Amino acid sequence: MVPLDVQSPPERRRHMLDDASCTVLVHDGTAPGELPAAVVPLAATTLLRGGPVTVEEPAPPVGAPVSFLFYTSGTTGLPKGVEVRDAGILRLARPATSHWTRARYACLSNPASTP
Repeated sequence: MVPLDVQSPPERRRHMLDDASCTVLVHDGTAPGELPAAVVPLAATTLLRGGPVTVEEPAPPVGAPVSFLFYTSGTTGLPKGVEVRDAGILRLARPATSHWTRARYACLSNPASTP
């Protein structure tokens, strides 16, 4: 999964989709324009209604499972992907490994796009 900020420049979004070898873009009803040829836009409502979805099955991943691929700001040129593996997320869900004496925060949206 690659979170995509709709306020990012189209060139950045295209680079991220190409670099991550994305095949489907799930959107809120308005697909961003100029998607790479290999990317199929798919409305979230279609998935939620259980509608028919026809997309090419991607090749199985190689190596350890990756849950998310986040991209850096790209200050050195092109944005670079950073893998967040399944084990890194599952570790936070295990009660025995949680340390409630420290505060943890999750950013669910791009703080730069918050009014």
